[in-house]
Amino acid sequence: MIATAGGSEALHIALEAHVGAGDEVIIPDPGFVAYDALTKLTGAEPVPVPVRDDLTIDPAAIEDAITEDTAAFIVNSPGNPTGAVSPLADVEAFARIAREHDLLCVSDEVYGRIVFDGEHRSPAEFAPEQTVVVDACSKTYSMTGWRLGWVAAAPERVERMLRVHQYVQACASAPAQYAAAAALSGPQDVVTEMVDTFEQRRDLVVDGLRDIGLDVPTPEGAFYAMPEVPEGFVDECIERGVVVVPGEAFGDAGEGYARLSYATATEELEEALEIMGEAYAAVQ
Repeated sequence: MIATAGGSEALHIALEAHVGAGDEVIIPDPGFVAYDALTKLTGAEPVPVPVRDDLTIDPAAIEDAITEDTAAFIVNSPGNPTGAVSPLADVEAFARIAREHDLLCVSDEVYGRIVFDGEHRSPAEFAPEQTVVVDACSKTYSMTGWRLGWVAAAPERVERMLRVHQYVQACASAPAQYAAAAALSGPQDVVTEMVDTFEQRRDLVVDGLRDIGLDVPTPEGAFYAMPEVPEGFVDECIERGVVVVPGEAFGDAGEGYARLSYATATEELEEALEIMGEAYAAVQ
């Protein structure tokens, strides 16, 4: 394991150490914006694969996209921007694909403790030699500004990533490492309380979006919702003071969707939903 300056560095060194020019990396579409950019920084080519209608990552679509140039694929559960949680059968399939095709599976598990329905499982349980796990304190412990994350993998992969890490970042700061150790080893009741609160906000937002008339899969984790939206909806929301992100910012398959975060106070969410209802009416 390597302590990193946040999950962003963890993703960077995981890819930089394992892929390069001429390689392909399969990424979810829509998916976290860094996957595409960090793949390109290595010289490799990102290959976006659309998610299912329920916004979960489809193992069959990943397998169909594999070519002789494929070196790795990225999975993310719970997902950003979707909030989707991969079921156990899919996680086992990710591991099988990595083993059978001799590919690296980069598993982004930054939201792994923020799960409302089902449970979080890691491909590393089933393919430890082929998986690099990326995690951080930023979401679970609300430590975004502390910039403390980590990568976990088999020893030979850790050694490869160390060669990149030592020139990318001298080290994660000592205060952040002590803070992370305290967070990880201390009482976890605050995490349970936070997740319960997020679940209440999730229900409020999903019900509110559906009352407006929007179709939205129920997010099973993280703190995002990604409804299908009509043309002009995002602009109308922004003009009225509610910031939502157009789905295409996360990949071409995100077109026609919008991502919103419910990591804010309930009162503000209620106000935002009212404004979004006005925005929806304005574009109909």
